[in-house]
Amino acid sequence: MRALGLSAALALAAIAPSLPPVKGWPPYPHFPTRSCWARVTDPAQTGTVGGAPSYVTHAARRSPQAVVASVLAGLGDRRFVKRVEIAPVPRLVREHQGYFKQKPPRDALWAWLDVPRMSLQYKSAPAPAVVQANSLADWEAQLVWGALRDAFCANGGAPLVGWSVAGHPSGVSDALNPLGQRFPSPPRGVFMARARAVGRAFGFDVVSVRWLRARQAAPIVVVRTERKRKAFVADVEKIVQLLDPRKSVGNRTATTFEGFYFEALDAKGPFTSVENVYRGEVMGGEWSWSPCVTPYPHSGPINQHC
Repeated sequence: MRALGLSAALALAAIAPSLPPVKGWPPYPHFPTRSCWARVTDPAQTGTVGGAPSYVTHAARRSPQAVVASVLAGLGDRRFVKRVEIAPVPRLVREHQGYFKQKPPRDALWAWLDVPRMSLQYKSAPAPAVVQANSLADWEAQLVWGALRDAFCANGGAPLVGWSVAGHPSGVSDALNPLGQRFPSPPRGVFMARARAVGRAFGFDVVSVRWLRARQAAPIVVVRTERKRKAFVADVEKIVQLLDPRKSVGNRTATTFEGFYFEALDAKGPFTSVENVYRGEVMGGEWSWSPCVTPYPHSGPINQHC
């Protein structure tokens, strides 16, 4: 087993120059209190990090199909999200009192995502590799939705107000989550240097980094370690904080990437993963080979065998 290097505190000090210091990061974006489909038209009122969203003129608008094609082409991974269809908002969704504080306009659109992996049903506990594939599928679907939400908003045409997977509503566009966010997204080379430094500190090697870009960078980081699983999982929260640093001011938090996926392997295969998405809707998840050993505390039922 490779010996661990620096302590967590020393590791952070050693790799800090690899990214802009936290105090130099852009602040959490200011965003309009209304949703995009009730958007204001004055860009000065919708300032975000990196500038206001680009509300384009009618002549420059793309078709809904062109917006979808652009997002899927930029993603860089078509293993899971096979197709996106754009259609009017379903009648039942439009009439449901719980989805929207105010009814969407008549021309509002809805996205139907074809993600076969998310629709699979299993009669028994699936293998770890299957769990990982399902987690990635869910994560990438969330990335695509967030990118579509912002891309339709910036396009300036009919608004995209929600999405479904496998025929079931999965989310809506509302004023809760900011539109047009800009994330620091350091260059790939800078991130790789940081990842290798964190690896030296916490005893892992970087196996691969897949650099997705639904709108901005969203890395899939796979690492391998020879450490004991339980000890490594106890460090995952610190590792992720170093690879995807955050800045909090009051009750608002800015992250480095719009999405981040971390997976750890050992000689027996994958044993833990963490995924986060911050554009469109904030979501996160974790998985571990053991219900008793998880990267983050959770509120699920306590396993009597733990």
